[in-house]
Amino acid sequence: MLQLINTNTVALTAGDALPAGVDFNTNPNMLGYDTGTSEIIFLQLGIYKVIAQAVFAATAAGLNTIEGFAGTAAVPGMVSQFETTAATQEATYVLQKNVRVTTAFPGAFARLKFTVDVDGVQSNLLITVEKIR
Repeated sequence: MLQLINTNTVALTAGDALPAGVDFNTNPNMLGYDTGTSEIIFLQLGIYKVIAQAVFAATAAGLNTIEGFAGTAAVPGMVSQFETTAATQEATYVLQKNVRVTTAFPGAFARLKFTVDVDGVQSNLLITVEKIR
C-alpha cells in the first residue's frame, strides 16, 4: 500500500499535477512516487484500488475538474467535478477507481497523476493506492 499526503497550501495553475509526499509505503518494490512529476509509479502488473481526496479552491467561480492521467491520456472514469459559485470557494474532490496495470515491455512502468483544469489552491490531499490482485 502507498499513502500520499499533503496538508500544506500549494498554489497551482491549470494543468498542474496535485503534489504530495510519501507518508507510508509498505512495498517500494511494487509502488513508488516521483516527487518531481507528482506521479504514482506502478512497478508491478496487477489491479490497484486508487482513492484520492483533494481539497481545492479555484481562483474563479465555475465548473472545476480534477482528473487522473496516465501520461497524457485521461483515465476513463477517474474524474471529479464541482461547480463553485464564488471565487476561492473550497470544495472536496473524490476520485476512486480500480486501475488495471499492464506494460508493453519490461521496464515500462505505468504512471498516474491527478491534475487540475483551472488555477487555484490545494489545501489538503490524501491518496491511497493498494494492490488488490
